[in-house]
Amino acid sequence: MRTVLPLVWLALGAVLFTGCPSGTDATGDGDGDGDGDGDAPDAGVDDAGYQGPDYEVEDGWYPDVGPHHDPARCGQSEFRWWGVSSLGDLVLDEDKGTFALDVLTGFKNLLSQQQVAAIGRDPTYVTQLRRVRYQTQDKGVLTEATGMIAYPTMPGDYPTLLYLHGTSGFDDPCSPSANIDSFFSPNYANAASVALFASYGYVVVAPDYLGLNSIGSPAEDLHAYLVAQPVALASLDMVRASQKLLTEADVGVTAGPVHVLGVSQGGHAGAFVVRYAPHYAPELTIASAALTVPPMDLVGEAEAALAAVNNPTGLGNAAVSSVGLFNWYGSAGSLDEALRPPYDVDTPAYMVSNCRVPDYDVAVSDVYTDEIVAGQFPETWGCYQMENSLLDTSIPDADDTPTLVVTAQNDALVATPVERAAVQELCDAGKQIEYLECAGAYHVAGFLWAVDNVFDFFDARVAGDPMGPDTCVIDAPVTCASTP
Repeated sequence: MRTVLPLVWLALGAVLFTGCPSGTDATGDGDGDGDGDGDAPDAGVDDAGYQGPDYEVEDGWYPDVGPHHDPARCGQSEFRWWGVSSLGDLVLDEDKGTFALDVLTGFKNLLSQQQVAAIGRDPTYVTQLRRVRYQTQDKGVLTEATGMIAYPTMPGDYPTLLYLHGTSGFDDPCSPSANIDSFFSPNYANAASVALFASYGYVVVAPDYLGLNSIGSPAEDLHAYLVAQPVALASLDMVRASQKLLTEADVGVTAGPVHVLGVSQGGHAGAFVVRYAPHYAPELTIASAALTVPPMDLVGEAEAALAAVNNPTGLGNAAVSSVGLFNWYGSAGSLDEALRPPYDVDTPAYMVSNCRVPDYDVAVSDVYTDEIVAGQFPETWGCYQMENSLLDTSIPDADDTPTLVVTAQNDALVATPVERAAVQELCDAGKQIEYLECAGAYHVAGFLWAVDNVFDFFDARVAGDPMGPDTCVIDAPVTCASTP
């Protein structure tokens, strides 16, 4: 039973992870610490009036105009995106072994026996798992992040699956790719789930997110929870890292177009990976996306959370989100503009030492200021919510990605009515969305009970099938294919 729990909590965001840095430095600078040794040098910018950090853009990397030129929002200090070929470079690369078909089948069967998910499809390929540290960027500064990459051991061309996990915590000890070394390791099931998805014929890329390092030097900052830009950029750079890994490993495996699978927080991240990709990584083809129990409309979710009665986890989730937004943007005066004492101090402290969302079993007005409770967000805080809401962000919409959105009928964390309305609004704007609501499902089950639906959707897109007649039809809840 112990090996099942981490998979469940990985999607829900409530398991304690611990990490043990190890590995071999792959850059040749001897430390793998992200301090710039061996990184592309600053080339500088000469635009009149620009006050941000120096950055470099190689020829042909970005057009003359676009979000890369001015990605700062909500009163942030100016910065620009680097456009250099070292993004995605491997810093550390660890071989975490192969997963045989009988092991993967046993893992799948165990999920069914424990009434977690009755996944119908069987593993097809033996898979290889690696854990990596790679170069990315954050607010115009080159940095590093970690994650897992899994792929079939049989040579061939495979589509890429970018797997974006649910809330796992806010600091390095909570990294999903830490403690995966053996069957008895706390996070072994995280590795097994990534390997299982790869066994369906995908190169799986599973980023940990910035602030959740599992190997190498510690992260400098807490994870920017539910902030779109840093998770989108780091995830796209990990896709680049996977391509470089396969080339360097020379194993006869190549990775094709990207299919995005996001769970809970990862559903939010996946929505923004799709939004940012044409601007940040135009060389990557985003072929489809499956967003499961996603908080796409943060403005609507905030309104629902403030109006909720007796939802301790939802209130705690809103509080840690406020801390993540405050820390990453750095433009609000103080956290007590949103959170009342002692929550303005206690919540950040909690995030340093805990790997699950806190339960605040108090009134909303005990945690948030009168202005926030009344829906009168200070201008900066309102900007934070809108920039990280798919319906309101200023990042230009330049994609037409076929998308599956899965919600859970009995979700107590993400407000299903809010996301159902968001799907309708996106459809009205011309998006191609298939909607699925899992009957009887609680939050995490919206993903677990729909695993077969998700991979059926991906397989159809890989085969080149058009979206079906149910596109943008908001049907009543149904029994999802992997319901135990």
